[in-house]
Amino acid sequence: MKEVLVSLDQLAASTGLSKQTLNGYRYLGKGPKFLKLEGRIFYLERDIDDWVAEAHGRQNGTTTTTGTGTDGDQDE
Repeated sequence: MKEVLVSLDQLAASTGLSKQTLNGYRYLGKGPKFLKLEGRIFYLERDIDDWVAEAHGRQNGTTTTTGTGTDGDQDE
């Protein structure tokens, strides 16, 4: 499957968040994972989806963690 890259401008337009807010989230580690290519910031669409799902879970009092159980062991 081909990965879809989303620019900072595109993410700002689709979320309604300013570029400054997204830059701040990135600096604080609160935003989606990002790539820096030739000085420009890009996001993978799947990482944006994960970030939105995680934020939605926090708002509804749930979390969407995967991969580890409460004991720290990998889930199978």
